[in-house]
Amino acid sequence: MLKRRKNQRGFTLIELIIVIAILGVLIAIIVPRFSGFTEGAKVRADESNVEILNSAAAMWATDLDNDITTVDIDKLDAADLIEKDDIKDPWGANRSYTATDGVFSTLGAPAAGDGD
Repeated sequence: MLKRRKNQRGFTLIELIIVIAILGVLIAIIVPRFSGFTEGAKVRADESNVEILNSAAAMWATDLDNDITTVDIDKLDAADLIEKDDIKDPWGANRSYTATDGVFSTLGAPAAGDGD
């Protein structure tokens, strides 16, 4: 069997509990900060989607050389200007994007508890 030397000793239960408590406090402080980064990234992704759709709608209207006032994402996908599957809501909600007079509107909202 292994023999322990007199000057070697392990951590006591109290020391381990204190270390775990300190780690818990640090995690409680750090995690909310990272969730803010995630939310900001989702908002920027949604804004990027709208920019892509605005560009595609402008190209679609130019190609038709028409005064079309309304276009939806399905028409842009059918015209091969975008891939509908690439335009996803960052919060996972079902949304529809529609452009009227050059302004895209988003119908739907982030899932409950997500986004503001």
